[in-house]
Amino acid sequence: MTRNQDSQPRQHHFVPVFYLAGFTLEGTSKAQLQVLDLSTGVVRKQRPKKVAKQRDFYSADVTGFAFCEMENGLSMVESKLAPVLRRVIGNRTLPSGLEFDYLLNFIALTAVRTPSRRRIMAQPLIQLARQIGSEITATREAYQTQFEDVSSEGRGLATNYVAMKACVES
Repeated sequence: MTRNQDSQPRQHHFVPVFYLAGFTLEGTSKAQLQVLDLSTGVVRKQRPKKVAKQRDFYSADVTGFAFCEMENGLSMVESKLAPVLRRVIGNRTLPSGLEFDYLLNFIALTAVRTPSRRRIMAQPLIQLARQIGSEITATREAYQTQFEDVSSEGRGLATNYVAMKACVES
């Protein structure tokens, strides 16, 4: 662990607990959900806090940012949205102004913040990185030229041609 990770939440929900709680009979996070395991077909009961989560899902060890910056930001958005969503459900009317913005942000975030969506969005970036890596390591001369360009900018590459080519081809 680095950068004060031990004092940060480690289990990150990709579906917010307050939202899952709305699907329980009592409408609380202490109540239980009926959860279907898609891989086994088994239905089980669990509390919202125990499902739709992944360890360090939003964490990043990036200089200048807290380890859980994204998780903390999402928590802030969710805390503002939870009462808005309760009123929408209770009153059966859409909010206006800033509360409407919170609702739209929640809908957008809900659509993109799952592990499967992350994998889908990562695929083009992975393919691009592989293509660039293949071009850079196509020949020893191409790699050396790239190495010299990067080194002249003060950003040296930490690996040799053979190691980089093996990495790209793996």
